[in-house]
Amino acid sequence: MNKFRIIQITGNPIEGSCRHRLTDIKRKLKMHDDQIYKGYYMITARCNLSCSYCILENAPHQLKQELSLLQKMELISHLYHNLKFRSLTISGGEALIIGKSVPSDFLQLLKFLKQFKSDDTQKNLQIKLYTNGIYVTETIAVAMQGIIDEVSINIDSSNDETLLLIGRNKNKKDKYFLKVVEVIKVLSSQGIKVKLHTVVSTLNYQNIALEVRAIYETVKNANPMFKQWKFYQYMSYDDIVVDEKHQIDIEIFESVQKEIEENLSGLDVDIHFKSNQEMNQSLFNILATGIAQYRLPENTWTTTLRTENLLSYKSMEQLIERNKIDVDLFNAYHSYSPI
Repeated sequence: MNKFRIIQITGNPIEGSCRHRLTDIKRKLKMHDDQIYKGYYMITARCNLSCSYCILENAPHQLKQELSLLQKMELISHLYHNLKFRSLTISGGEALIIGKSVPSDFLQLLKFLKQFKSDDTQKNLQIKLYTNGIYVTETIAVAMQGIIDEVSINIDSSNDETLLLIGRNKNKKDKYFLKVVEVIKVLSSQGIKVKLHTVVSTLNYQNIALEVRAIYETVKNANPMFKQWKFYQYMSYDDIVVDEKHQIDIEIFESVQKEIEENLSGLDVDIHFKSNQEMNQSLFNILATGIAQYRLPENTWTTTLRTENLLSYKSMEQLIERNKIDVDLFNAYHSYSPI
């Protein structure tokens, strides 16, 4: 039986409390016609790199459960029309290698996404891409123009040995940093701005603050539209081996933050430091299988919760209610206000 019909039964002793919660959700989410949201869509768990701090649900049986290209399109349409998302960050894995035909499926996805672009800020879907950049060519950058508003790329170091330890360099001859800089130039030629992401872990925390100034100057020269940089504290995935290799405590992260702030002071870049606490509170990942992953205060990574298929929710308030998601935190991190 649909639980939203149960509360309408005359004399139900829990009717008042259920209605009160639904009313509270409506109030806190500001459920009006103009209330809109932002989300993070991990469109595939497939990836061309094997970064040592990354945990992906990419076992063969898990990859088989991923939505097809048409199903991905259906989900995006549902997120837009019914759940009122007006900003989506498309990520992975590696988003450019969705489907069986690379990069054909991604290019088809771009064509599909174009219908959601509008001059009306309340109707426009802001679309961001989070990629390692390896598959970005001039052809793909041209196809992104007017559809992808921003591309985020990870640069965890400019040092080849560190990048090899992390997994962004596959071998000693690989030059991930230089490749990424060339990609950033290509994006600049198409008027696409870039944002940097950096994961701070045991492997780079001692040197990253010393590298950021040179990284900034290199990236800024490649793409003058670069104005945002986010630094993440490595977050545990409840894997002892991985944690021993990467985990740093909040004191170290805050110390690195202070050094980075000093070294980037006065430059034309907004920096944001995302601690484990913020990552835990804001967790709401739309997964490649069409469900969403979220976290309650008592959860660790391995006990995070999952929604049903997002197509089963007719509204955001229904999604929040059925999954007992913290309304205040969701509103704080996922309400969207277009610029």
